[in-house]
Amino acid sequence: MIASADGCGRWAADPWLRIGAVTLDHRVLMAPMVNYNETSIRQLARRFGSGWVISEMIHVDQLLAHGRGVLRVLEREPQERPFALQVAGREEAELVAGARLAEEEGFALYDLNMGCPTRKQVRRGVGVALMREPAHVHRVLRSVVRAVSIPVTVKMRAGWDACQMNAAEVARAVEDAGVAAIAVHGRTKMDWYGGDCSHEVIRSVKEAVRVPVIGNGDVRTVDDAERMVRATGCDAVMVGRAAVGHPWFFAELVAWFERGERTGPASLEARRATFDEQAALLEDRFGEKLAARRLRLYMFHYVRDFLTRGEALLRLGPLHGLGPIREAVHDCFEAETRARLEEGEPAATT
Repeated sequence: MIASADGCGRWAADPWLRIGAVTLDHRVLMAPMVNYNETSIRQLARRFGSGWVISEMIHVDQLLAHGRGVLRVLEREPQERPFALQVAGREEAELVAGARLAEEEGFALYDLNMGCPTRKQVRRGVGVALMREPAHVHRVLRSVVRAVSIPVTVKMRAGWDACQMNAAEVARAVEDAGVAAIAVHGRTKMDWYGGDCSHEVIRSVKEAVRVPVIGNGDVRTVDDAERMVRATGCDAVMVGRAAVGHPWFFAELVAWFERGERTGPASLEARRATFDEQAALLEDRFGEKLAARRLRLYMFHYVRDFLTRGEALLRLGPLHGLGPIREAVHDCFEAETRARLEEGEPAATT
């Protein structure tokens, strides 16, 4: 629903998104990201407004080989609901068995990755390679859908290359197989992560199917998200790396789409508090040594708005212990706060 001419409050009257039997309380969703989607980032995404949490991509053969041992890596806290499990695979029997295991273990949704463009995955015939085989995908997903009661979803790309942008065709095939929602990254395999995300392709999928369509790609600001929704008519937006180290971005998007409010970025004080919260979540889950290694993935993102990559590497790059990392990131925030005050700018806006 568009509440006003400028689009603010677009989903004010209907913030809920129904995917099969699962209802999401917001239409802003975190994306699956390899090496990132562990419990701390999932908990923060959900707290700040993501309508679900989702795992990173897991190969279904590895899932089946190690069973509940693999799923222990995805131990969920009560607030991590609804939780979608994303898998990569191509064999019907394996994907059916994986879906049954996911259902038994209490996952709310089962998502098939049809978008990963890496050479390793394409050689295995999984990820975006599946988009070249719509008949095979239809047959496999029909069996998966029939095997479980939880919703089955897919995440795909625009196609293989500029000459094979078949997202709408594949979307019709997977909808006919019974999938409950489709996420579309508006780039081809050959685009990788460069060039512009095609809103036209996402719109073509939206016009081709009746199940919810989730737009993905280049959503870095509220304006980016609004342009995508206006141009494509998509039912939800998916956010990836823009929210790493910036989980309050989910809250910004929710405020705009559901209440028509421009909240602006979080204050420096709030950002530092969120960094501390993530550090504590990591230490609680992984212990001090592994938590420090994982925090290194995130620390540069927390300071990226006011430090160049070179400056951040110089200040933070040599650090490895949890205590030194925390202290150095705090120093960065304190220095930025002083600089803003000296320039007469507010250090905290929200």
